[in-house]
Amino acid sequence: MGKEYIGIGAGAVGFRKWKMDNGKVKSFRYYTQTNVKEFLKNPTKYSYEELREARDEISKYIPGTPLNYWF
Repeated sequence: MGKEYIGIGAGAVGFRKWKMDNGKVKSFRYYTQTNVKEFLKNPTKYSYEELREARDEISKYIPGTPLNYWF
């Protein structure tokens, strides 16, 4: 799995690992709102995408790309 990174601003993308209640660590890519006005109203609203090993491998070559349409 890759290193964590943060995205800042409307339409930004970040990557985070979370330790779940069962002790397993899962990787997530998160997205802020793409609408600037909505982002300014609520900059802490995010959408999340859980990443799996194959997606992580591809995202090394295409960073920040939502990959849910690839699989």
